[in-house]
Amino acid sequence: MFLGSVADATLKQVSLPTLVVHPGDAVRAPRTTNLLVGTDFSPESNRAAEFAMRLAAPREQATVGLLVATLLPGPFTGLEMPAVPMVEPGETEAPAREALARRVKELAGNGVRVEGLTCPGSPVEAIRDVSEQRKADVIVVGTTAPSGAARVLLGSVATDLVHQADRPVLIVR
Repeated sequence: MFLGSVADATLKQVSLPTLVVHPGDAVRAPRTTNLLVGTDFSPESNRAAEFAMRLAAPREQATVGLLVATLLPGPFTGLEMPAVPMVEPGETEAPAREALARRVKELAGNGVRVEGLTCPGSPVEAIRDVSEQRKADVIVVGTTAPSGAARVLLGSVATDLVHQADRPVLIVR
């Protein structure tokens, strides 16, 4: 519940974009030609995508992959009945693809190739798996600025990725 590392403490305090580099990543400066952005179309994830586009823009042949997890964790039926997701697998796929196509079109340009991607699974699993498959240089995710209880208790996709990803994670607020 309470996270103790310097990275976790920093994420609880800062309101600027923050790049978390793992021990194995420190050998070289992170490249920014192959970025993977996790999105749920929230204002926070839209800011992360726009930041990734600005980061990639000066690079030749840069690519920004915009990823949506299509089996999103959703509300459950309750304690009295067995916990069953109210969203069936596959139900989120078509709307996600449509929204993704619109967002890719909005972001396209500036010499950066934007690719819309979907992957079944929870957001953390999908981002982690696709970043490995695509050999992403950096994972980019958006989150809200920490306040109140969020400074003490963090359970967000961003925080989970910091712990689970095998590459740098850029957190955009």
